[in-house]
Amino acid sequence: MANKPQTPLVKRFLSLLVVVALIAVGVREGLFYYHHVHEANAQVQANFTVLSSSVNGTLAKVLARRGDPVERGQLLATMDSREAELEIASLEAELARQRAAKTEVRAELEFFLSELDDRIETASAATALLARSFETANNRMVIARKNVERNSKLESRSVIARQRVDDANDRLLEMTERVRELESDMKMSDMKLAELRGQRKRESVYQSRIAMIDREVEQTAVKLTLAKKKLEDMNVKSPLTGVLNRVYVNPGTYVEDGEPLLLLHDPTDLWIEAQVAESDIRLVSVGQTVLIELDAYPFEQFSGTVEAIGRVTTGQMSGPQNRDADITAQRIAVDIAMPDVGRPVWPGMRAAVNIVVR
Repeated sequence: MANKPQTPLVKRFLSLLVVVALIAVGVREGLFYYHHVHEANAQVQANFTVLSSSVNGTLAKVLARRGDPVERGQLLATMDSREAELEIASLEAELARQRAAKTEVRAELEFFLSELDDRIETASAATALLARSFETANNRMVIARKNVERNSKLESRSVIARQRVDDANDRLLEMTERVRELESDMKMSDMKLAELRGQRKRESVYQSRIAMIDREVEQTAVKLTLAKKKLEDMNVKSPLTGVLNRVYVNPGTYVEDGEPLLLLHDPTDLWIEAQVAESDIRLVSVGQTVLIELDAYPFEQFSGTVEAIGRVTTGQMSGPQNRDADITAQRIAVDIAMPDVGRPVWPGMRAAVNIVVR
């Protein structure tokens, strides 16, 4: 059965219906954009950590591959450490030799001081003995002189014989000679004692040798510490728990101090960066809700919040990307907290965001 032709009234109704539908869609879209700031080219960001070599040398091993999870303190790469190990062994041997030399000089000093103290003690005792002998002899000489004087008086009175006077004179001469002899010995003993005590100055020579060895030990110890630090720096460890993103250098390559080796990031520390046009930035504030769509997970919407707003503009091309396009739109970076989507999210993933502003 043939279809009945549509009347003009029906056609006008259908046309009006289409117009109303288009207006409704336009109003809906207009209201949506009135209540949201839209940015279709947002991107997932992360704090990347570049691990560099702090010493010059050849990379021996890389112990992880791109995409591997890593733990804080995990060994990721090693440098060829044979030369550093030999240097440490040489410095340790030199340090042991220097310390042994110091011990030997100290032993010589202790022996010298001990022997010198014994000799000084012996000389002091001998000097004291001579002093006592001198005192005794001097007393006897005084007595002998008195005997001579007394006997001389008695002999002049013919009380005693001349022989006794002569004997007294002989005794006085003997004691006088003895006193002079003891005086000479005491002087010699005092000189010897002074000479021995003067030898204590030689202690400063030993102390100087010890001080010089101490300086050498200190210098070698510093070199050893630096050598051990260099050896430790040849082990490249992860400063964080995260993911290995990139390996810049292959094993066997000679690397310079500061040359990048590995790239890491913490997958729990992600955010979305949206470049918002400066004409819309006045509508954006921290804490606003953001509707997020990730290209990796289409037809799903996630919710985040504005965390930070940049304070500097950047130029971004607007319009066709061609050689003649020189019109730029100034944009400001807005950081959005990354929601927990329950699936892997990697830095660089593209996202579309709608910031709820009204």
